[in-house]
Amino acid sequence: MSTKNILLFLIICCCLTATVSAEVSFTNYIELYDDKIIFTVGETYTSEDALAFRENLDADNDGNINVSEIELFKEHYLSNGGEQFLEYIAVDDGSVGLSIESIEMEFNDAAGSLDGSDLNVATKILYLLNSTLSSGEHKIWVLGEYRIEEVRFVLPAGVGLVTYDGLENATLTKQDNKILLKGESGVTSYMIGDVQRIESASIVWIKEEPFYEHRLFLPLLILVEVMLGATALYIIRHNKNK
Repeated sequence: MSTKNILLFLIICCCLTATVSAEVSFTNYIELYDDKIIFTVGETYTSEDALAFRENLDADNDGNINVSEIELFKEHYLSNGGEQFLEYIAVDDGSVGLSIESIEMEFNDAAGSLDGSDLNVATKILYLLNSTLSSGEHKIWVLGEYRIEEVRFVLPAGVGLVTYDGLENATLTKQDNKILLKGESGVTSYMIGDVQRIESASIVWIKEEPFYEHRLFLPLLILVEVMLGATALYIIRHNKNK
């Protein structure tokens, strides 16, 4: 292949990559609680992907989307009870059972004429767990995808982060006494026998924080020391007065 053809090939590839990444993107927000998980999937469609999505919403093909058509799409998409969302997340490699309590879908800027303007969809799934996350160590696995621009985990209060995998450019902060981990969707690797497998997923390992790391531990310790000191002083003075 000539240098000119190679250059043309690279330009085409770059253009295709930019088009794909620019027309659809996702976010995954995972809020962990003691006995439930709230998983919010954000979808942003632009240009041709936004137009194609609106064409799917336009049930009567009149070139205009109304609220009833959006509700019809939701009803059809969730007609199986949201079984597809049970594949999005796993706790302790499936040993902790998940059930879907509720699903909410919200469309922004979808109604109106068919065009390629930005279209946003937010789907919130409430999972109930048959075991608690506040004791012991647990593994949370979340399905990944290269177009997921941000993955965010919010850990339960009193639960610490052991480690994580499958997150690029990750940052770790604390908010309202909860650990917040966020980054970009990456890949994880693991071994099956002598074969290395790679998958697109984000994983966190969490564990109940030791009692001495609790935010109230130090104040309580100081209070106990003050009380012990006061008691000792009282005993000494009482003995002197005998």
